[in-house]
Amino acid sequence: MTTHAPSDPTSLEARVLRLEDLEEIRDVTARYGHSVSRGFAGRDLDWEAFANVFTDDAVWHSDFMKIHTEGREAIVENMHEQDKTIEASVHSFTNPVIDLAGDAATGSWVMPIGASHGGSNRSVFLCADFDYRRTAQGWRIAKADVTFAAALVVGGH
Repeated sequence: MTTHAPSDPTSLEARVLRLEDLEEIRDVTARYGHSVSRGFAGRDLDWEAFANVFTDDAVWHSDFMKIHTEGREAIVENMHEQDKTIEASVHSFTNPVIDLAGDAATGSWVMPIGASHGGSNRSVFLCADFDYRRTAQGWRIAKADVTFAAALVVGGH
């Protein structure tokens, strides 16, 4: 889906479109976090919602996790594997810096994750750099590049 950008970027129409795009990008990113969080308040993973945040040809990459996955189905399958030892988790995205360029955008996020994993409680802080693309279904993540920032192991059960 291509959006015709108004010729005057300072016009009310252009400014409203920018705000709508930014909000939709924040929304699809929040949906990512909600879909892979579970084990509290009756929440479970929502694999369909997780799949729907990505473009068909999306790439999910992390050097520190030694993962490089291409394609929405492969990303979901890989996340299933990664999730097998996690009893509970809360994923969040904060402090976004989002740059728009027509039907493409980039976003840099701090990604705190709290998890009960392998018998211990952990807080992990990651950096998530996303490329977004406007599709017929709205903004979607076309590329995720996740890097490690810090981890705190709180204790075992």
